[in-house]
Amino acid sequence: MFLNRLFRSAKSRPTGAPRARLSLEALADRLVPATLSVGDAVILEGNAGTQYALVSVNLEAPSKQTVTVNYATADGSARAGSDYGAASGRLTFAPGQTSKTVAVPVYGDRLAEADESFTVTLSGAKRAKIGDGRGVVTIVEDEPRLSIGNAAGTVVYSNGTAIGTTLTFYVSLAMPYDQAVTVSYATADGTATAGADYLATSGTLTFAPGETTKTITVEVIGNDSGLTEWFYVNLSGATENAQIIDGQGVGTIYYHVEQSGDPGDGCNPDHPYYPNC
Repeated sequence: MFLNRLFRSAKSRPTGAPRARLSLEALADRLVPATLSVGDAVILEGNAGTQYALVSVNLEAPSKQTVTVNYATADGSARAGSDYGAASGRLTFAPGQTSKTVAVPVYGDRLAEADESFTVTLSGAKRAKIGDGRGVVTIVEDEPRLSIGNAAGTVVYSNGTAIGTTLTFYVSLAMPYDQAVTVSYATADGTATAGADYLATSGTLTFAPGETTKTITVEVIGNDSGLTEWFYVNLSGATENAQIIDGQGVGTIYYHVEQSGDPGDGCNPDHPYYPNC
């Protein structure tokens, strides 16, 4: 009914009458509102103090009218009060403006945690519609992360004598740190047995500020089992300023048996000591 009355009014006026055109333009603005969206953001946590995550809220095109929209943060894996500061309010876009920024405080610490996140949500838009109304803010953990690699060695059995070997495991911090970091380690049996195949070991590694690599050595016992076996080195008990992300290294023990006869025998897949060549 409203459109019919508007078109009848426009039709009764002389061609080019400005009032009808203005009315139709205003109606078009109401029928096709601007679209709002909120972006995602990523921020390093920091070791202390407050950083600010900057979240952009945008209109896809300028509007001829003032546009307002509400925003509010909500917990995800990050918690308001301890990881970031809750924020809420209203944004006002003057005619022609297309971008606003929400600044959310993020609190730094030296606790080793996983990356965390929270959201910024839009609601209650006036003179606009909400397209993408949920932005995710990711707080990237910047405390160092610990990992241990694998190691392998070969026991050589020759003329009735087995010669052992030493396996070296490398433990790494993902980045240098300005504080000391400590972590404990200990061996554990797999198919290889402590005392028969290798010497059990345990202890603590200390990374001085700036250090990123430490080593653990495990002595492998020479015997004539002739089997490929393995054991583990496990990390545990890291200080709270570091996080263990790969805490188990595998030590593999290979056996090489030297034959006194035809050296080519061990190259035969049917030979019991293949591939001894």
